[in-house]
Amino acid sequence: MTVALLFINGCSGIPTGLKAELSKLSVKIYCADSGAAHALRHGFKPDLLIGDFDSIPDESLSKLRSDPSVRIEEYPADKAKSDLELVAVRALNSGVSELIIACGLGGSLDHLFSNILLFASELFKTMKVTFIDETSRSTILHGPFEGIIDAKLEGLVSLVPLSKEVGKVFLRGTKWALSGETLHQGDSRSIRNTATERKILLQFESGVLMIHREV
Repeated sequence: MTVALLFINGCSGIPTGLKAELSKLSVKIYCADSGAAHALRHGFKPDLLIGDFDSIPDESLSKLRSDPSVRIEEYPADKAKSDLELVAVRALNSGVSELIIACGLGGSLDHLFSNILLFASELFKTMKVTFIDETSRSTILHGPFEGIIDAKLEGLVSLVPLSKEVGKVFLRGTKWALSGETLHQGDSRSIRNTATERKILLQFESGVLMIHREV
């Protein structure tokens, strides 16, 4: 499995111990525009920086331009794709199967929704994508899926359908279980659940689902 950590420009926090967690893996560090400033502040050196550079601080950009080991690709401001989409497609085409997005929650609401829905598209069906902040993780999964999801004991767990329907959903390790139900886009029945185990079993047959949980 090829993993990449991608910094974008939303909230600035990351989980405590993220570096130690990722040190066990071979991880590429990607940045979209001013996400590079967050990466540098948290002690991560980008392998790749992509963007139109309309928001990255001059000091951060100058520092990265002076480092020959950092690959930089600049795009015009007038373009059809966001900086995040440009980097995400590059990661996908490079064989990345798991993308962890730091500093991507918060910020403007239009960016937040656009960022989440980008990974609900068919293009990213083979990629596991997780948005992280200091206390939570939101993972976007395409069906069919079966796996174990880490969660905080007694912490919040929410399932958010991103497609019109998510078929045959099974959920174990939470206060309210699911046993083969179909979840519909806009359903609120599957949010604000509680983890009763640190390992949650999630399975669904079809559709696109985001699982948000405290960790």
